[in-house]
Amino acid sequence: MIIHLNGWPGVGKLTVGRILACELGGHLVDNHTLHNVAACLCDRNTPEYGQLYYQVREIAYARMQAMPKSAVFVMTNALTRESKQEVEAWNAVKQLAVDRSDTLVAVTLVCSSEENIQRLQSVERANNRKLTDPEPLLAWQSELTLITEGADHSQSIDNTNLAPQEVAGMIADFVGRLR
Repeated sequence: MIIHLNGWPGVGKLTVGRILACELGGHLVDNHTLHNVAACLCDRNTPEYGQLYYQVREIAYARMQAMPKSAVFVMTNALTRESKQEVEAWNAVKQLAVDRSDTLVAVTLVCSSEENIQRLQSVERANNRKLTDPEPLLAWQSELTLITEGADHSQSIDNTNLAPQEVAGMIADFVGRLR
């Protein structure tokens, strides 16, 4: 099974993903894992960055493809319909599920803009080279739409007033009912 957590930066995908992967005995393959190699070795807006990212993703997906059918993967990202690159990334996740004959569960995490900005500006995010400026977030929220189409099952969770453990538990319950 592949559980894909999609949501705006700072909504809590990685935190929830870590808890969920642990709870399900799964593997966390977050977007930072796939991007960090390229980010360490290339400038973000260069062709080399994109090429290295795709090479890392190809290796990771090939390994995931080779793992037992019983393996559970929790993936994270912020993917929107309006970005050709992000649609391609979502299509790659869907194709991975097809290639593995896996169930793909799409979970969209959302929270209020006020809470999202507060989380975005946390010290932990700043220490991990993540986006902390609310201006791009607010623009994206007003102009872009998170991808939700094409999964076998989907769920949206407003985690404004929920602890990450509660959200992970809700997803685990949802997945449990699907099995």
